[in-house]
Amino acid sequence: LPICYLANRPAVEPVCLDVLAGFLDQALDAGVKQFAFVGKEPFADGRAMNLLEHLDRQSTRSAFRVGIVTNGILAPRYFDRLASLSKLDYIDVSLDGPAAANDSQRGEGSFAKAMVAIRRFAEFPNLVVASTMHAQSANWLDRFLFELWNQNVRTVSFSPVLNLTSNPDVAGLCLPPERLFGPILTQLLGQIGRASC
Repeated sequence: LPICYLANRPAVEPVCLDVLAGFLDQALDAGVKQFAFVGKEPFADGRAMNLLEHLDRQSTRSAFRVGIVTNGILAPRYFDRLASLSKLDYIDVSLDGPAAANDSQRGEGSFAKAMVAIRRFAEFPNLVVASTMHAQSANWLDRFLFELWNQNVRTVSFSPVLNLTSNPDVAGLCLPPERLFGPILTQLLGQIGRASC
């Protein structure tokens, strides 16, 4: 199920690292207590890792939590830097199930790559593996949980696949950004995207 926002998002350039770090500092000053790097694979470029390190340097300013959600495929390039962080409260690796289910959604060999990350992340105290539940889950759920258990994964989170097309209560979730976020935030997102680095 694609994220509805992606089909309607405005075309913007990536935000430069200095702008993002400044935003995090402002959020800390405003009292934000939790930061989560999620979606669209945070390890696809070095900016998420740089921002994690930035927050790590700010950890004496106030009490806050930091986490990251990843598919695990690109995480190995950052293992050493992640291990050096004193401020990483959780790592959430998302999988679509065991190898066949995951690879059918994310590409051949993606499960094996994610398992490399999961084995390494098992050293972190707060590793979560997240997956979705759907009609085919009954065919592999026990094997999947057993495989994760053998990799020292002790926390697994499941979310049901939602049928958004037939549920009138959620039919309005797939909206263009100006309706989803409101005109002010949509305009701000556009301005941030045009900020020069």
